Amino acid sequence: MKNKILSLLLAFGLCLTLAACGQTQTSAETATASGTAQTATAGATSLSAAANDTSAKPLSAATAADVTCTIALTGSGATVTGSGAAVSGSTVTITAAGVYRITGTLSEGQIRVECTKNDKVGLLLDGASITCTTDAAINVVEADKVVVTLAENSANTLTGGTADSGAVLYSKADLVLTGLGSLTVDGANNGIHGKDDLTVECGVYQITTGNDGIKGKDSVTISGGSFTIVAAGDGIQSDNDEDTAKGTVTITGGTYSITAQGDGVVAETALDIAGGDFTIQTGGGAAAAPVHSGDERQQWFGSQTTTTTASSDTSSKGVKAGVSLNITGGSFTLDCYDDALHTNGSAVIAGGTFTIKTGDDGVHADENLTVSDGTLTLSQCYEGLEGQTILVSGGTIDVTSSDDGLNAAGGDGSGSFGLTGTDSFGSGDVSLTITGGTLTVNAEGDGLDSNGTLSVEGGTVVVNGPTGDGNGALDTGTSAVVTGGTLIAVGSSGMAVGFDTDSTQVSFLYNFTAAVEAGSTVTITDSTGKEIYSFTAAKSFSSVVFTSAALQQGQTYTLTAGSQTAQITLSGVSTSGGAASSGMGGMGGGQHGMGGQHGQGQMPTPPGSTTQQP
Repeated sequence: MKNKILSLLLAFGLCLTLAACGQTQTSAETATASGTAQTATAGATSLSAAANDTSAKPLSAATAADVTCTIALTGSGATVTGSGAAVSGSTVTITAAGVYRITGTLSEGQIRVECTKNDKVGLLLDGASITCTTDAAINVVEADKVVVTLAENSANTLTGGTADSGAVLYSKADLVLTGLGSLTVDGANNGIHGKDDLTVECGVYQITTGNDGIKGKDSVTISGGSFTIVAAGDGIQSDNDEDTAKGTVTITGGTYSITAQGDGVVAETALDIAGGDFTIQTGGGAAAAPVHSGDERQQWFGSQTTTTTASSDTSSKGVKAGVSLNITGGSFTLDCYDDALHTNGSAVIAGGTFTIKTGDDGVHADENLTVSDGTLTLSQCYEGLEGQTILVSGGTIDVTSSDDGLNAAGGDGSGSFGLTGTDSFGSGDVSLTITGGTLTVNAEGDGLDSNGTLSVEGGTVVVNGPTGDGNGALDTGTSAVVTGGTLIAVGSSGMAVGFDTDSTQVSFLYNFTAAVEAGSTVTITDSTGKEIYSFTAAKSFSSVVFTSAALQQGQTYTLTAGSQTAQITLSGVSTSGGAASSGMGGMGGGQHGMGGQHGQGQMPTPPGSTTQQP
């Protein structure tokens, strides 16, 4: 009998591998994704489409033909037809492998699964409503695997739990959720919690909880479905910190609307996303985040205007991984109190579309951050991209930041504090490298900042840098080298630096005698009047750094910025000219005259201080 049941469970869904699984999204599906719950009267076509917004198929789902026992809930009790289940008061206990169809309403009771560790159990929810205010509505005490199927077109509800109970749907065995119906979960603690592996194939889920929405201790794997989650804790979580191979989250499809006070999607170890449509708000969003204090250097120039308010101890990041974050596809709209994308290890973004607003970093990695593809639009953030090493080899990136646009940092965070503590970076080399892609930065702090090396080898880079003299469009700790690509960086001249003389591509740094107004056109032409480059500055500026393969050493070029014009003869691979800066260069690379020299230099004495700052 057990072998037959196993065969049935493995074969669940052969009848459901329908064209509906691969249907394009309908208007009903879009409504569901935006938070509109499906009702019991939803039409077959709309509900099936909403439950299957990707090509994922309900391979594990049960059908009516697979049922071995029927449990009809009757308000305060239940009637069982078939073997494997028994009723005691308002508790229905399942003790044998099989497929159990559950219908009706249980106003105050529980479905318990107490089988052997080798038993596989299917629960086919077909218009079931279960409330248990003292414990889990469905409680899997022991089994090998439990497959919960939402019958096609059915609306199901699980309610209850306490602040101390595990979840409304709680399982100590592997748990699979599938089917072409809907499930509404309302819980005092977690919504759906699997102590082992938790897998979701498809279905429509509306989850409101006092803690986490969906939680799989060892792993969470989602291939499709529609999810609306409102959680006082995390939206989706895997938190096994005792085994480095566990605590993972893998998502390949689905539609997600997550509003969480904690993190949106979080994995203790590895988080991999290959597809899906995500709308995530955490901690009340970027508008609720405290205002960061500005860069310390701004204080010495008298341009420090921001303040810092109290921060929260709760991690409220959008997408977060403890060890590694790997995103190869998907669409993300993230409005986050803290970092939008975060990992305590390394991150790779190799695809996807991102629209980000955050109270802290847009993308943060304690170790290595690599962007090779995708479209990232960061309209509001403190720092845009941050990591110990940053490599941009492709993609389209647009950053608007209140501090640094891109920041390669090392050590203990180099004074960079996250909203929930100090950012902790590794102790190895620090570098910012650009080899390809299109990068646009509008930064109030440094545009491109590396506490180690800055290397531009390819790509197209536009930097609208700071207006205050305490930061620069470019800033490096040891060196700034260009070997390829096109870059223009405009900003204030007080900390302006250019590229080093050991570069292999020609560049220049020029400081104007007066500020150029925002909205002015910057044009570079050669000696014949041919235009080499042109762009419109987003902010006022007085310094320009430019490099392109079109520049040739020994030639003279005309730089026009608004009403100001300069003739620049490229006498070397790296040329500086124009007005003297305020003497504040030296915070980064570039020994090119007005930009200052390598090393830390001397900072001015802060107002009210008699000690020269190192």
